Amino acid sequence: MIFSSYSFLFFFLPVVLAGCYFLTSYGSQALVVSWLILASLVFYAWDFPQYLFLLGSSILVNFTIAQLFLSREWTKRLKLSLLWLGIGFNVFLLGYFKYTNFFLDVFQDLAETQFTFERIVLPLGISFITFQQIGFLMDAYIGQVKDLRFINYALFICFFPQLIAGPICHHKTLLSQINEPNSISINSRSMLIGSVFLCIGLFKKLFIADAIALFVNPVFDLAESGKGITFVEGWLAAVSYTLQVYFDFSGYSDMAIGLGAMFSLRIPVNFRSPYKSASITEFWQRWHITLGDFLTKYIYTPIHIGLHRRFGKNSVLVRQSLAPSIAILLTLMISGFWHGAGFQFIVFGIIHGVALIVHRFWQRSTIGRRFASWPHWILVARTMTFLFIIVTLVIFRAGTLQAGFSYVQTLFGLHGFELESSVGRKLPIVVLSGLLLWIHLLPNSQELMQRVTVGVPTENNADWKWYHFTPTFRWAVACAFLLVLSVACLSRTQELIYYHF
Repeated sequence: MIFSSYSFLFFFLPVVLAGCYFLTSYGSQALVVSWLILASLVFYAWDFPQYLFLLGSSILVNFTIAQLFLSREWTKRLKLSLLWLGIGFNVFLLGYFKYTNFFLDVFQDLAETQFTFERIVLPLGISFITFQQIGFLMDAYIGQVKDLRFINYALFICFFPQLIAGPICHHKTLLSQINEPNSISINSRSMLIGSVFLCIGLFKKLFIADAIALFVNPVFDLAESGKGITFVEGWLAAVSYTLQVYFDFSGYSDMAIGLGAMFSLRIPVNFRSPYKSASITEFWQRWHITLGDFLTKYIYTPIHIGLHRRFGKNSVLVRQSLAPSIAILLTLMISGFWHGAGFQFIVFGIIHGVALIVHRFWQRSTIGRRFASWPHWILVARTMTFLFIIVTLVIFRAGTLQAGFSYVQTLFGLHGFELESSVGRKLPIVVLSGLLLWIHLLPNSQELMQRVTVGVPTENNADWKWYHFTPTFRWAVACAFLLVLSVACLSRTQELIYYHF
């Protein structure tokens, strides 16, 4: 089930909200949590019920290991063994279901053999669930988890607004809320705030992203089939896909925040205008924020510390340059492979890793510091960063690495500069220009709602300032208009780009 579907909007969500409202009024917190767990399991099993056991088993195993950390004092060796057991279990599940088909295909190509095998269907959300539970185990290992109840932990993992495509919630953001008495509630304010985010997200996804896909898919399908595409249609489709990813992912992130807010739970911001970035480093701080936080804390930092301890004690070069560079490259390779089982995703990660390393040295160089002092540097930096993103997202979108490289060659004119298009439909230039101005100049959803916030927020965290948004009649009319446009597009809805990651 996806958020942008008839079954979710007109059946599932109303039933879950009604049940939660009744239980919060006449039941206990445990009943409310149990109801949301049940609803989340139904949501997960809607399309692939055969993987419900997998989800339940994963939750149970990880909870048991985390509970063992809290139950008694362990020797350092046994405690570390438990941690590796939990990480190994999670990585095995992810590896088996996500990468078995890929490695078997690679083996067949290398061995030049052909044998048939039953393709493994990727369980929904397994990439996000795996990372979320690995992060939780590592925090439990170092003693950051103090109180753990099974039903609260189960909801923390399977809460449906963040189950299939993130964000990768840290236990201090979501589980700490669930642990608070009477934290889950349905009230007029939570419904208003949640509805605004949901309407904005639906509009981005259904009216914009899915419409752009109709122009993008034929060009990429043509490129993947080995047929040539022209210079102009290549650039138009590449820019259009960059916009599609933006509105698809941004729309989903808004919907996740809105659905969480309906239950008075605050889902972390996962997307903050990444195309306004003036560097690739800033881009990764704005794009898939919770993934970046996970990679930094649980992958980059351990690798960096390990290299520093092993090789950097007596070498300034290793300590300041080689260790962080190797850690960045390995982390981005893992990030790329996490996104999908294909060489194009690995190469996408490597390219971004190299770009991060280059930017790191650029910032420290004399010419880099002089460039940053130039009055108009921000415009040039944003333009270069955006063009880099467009080109690398072509590799990300391509069905194969070969198709991706061929497409990039087209963008650089290596296949000629033909101006005509062989594909009948393309996104009008006026629409394309308007959307580009939108993403580069207008405020994002959180910023827009913060501008009409009344009163002084009680939180220091800027991510939560939107929670003090005060709805007005004009906002109600605008959201109703967006909802009508979105519902009119439900029949053509497509899966989220991150749906099967």
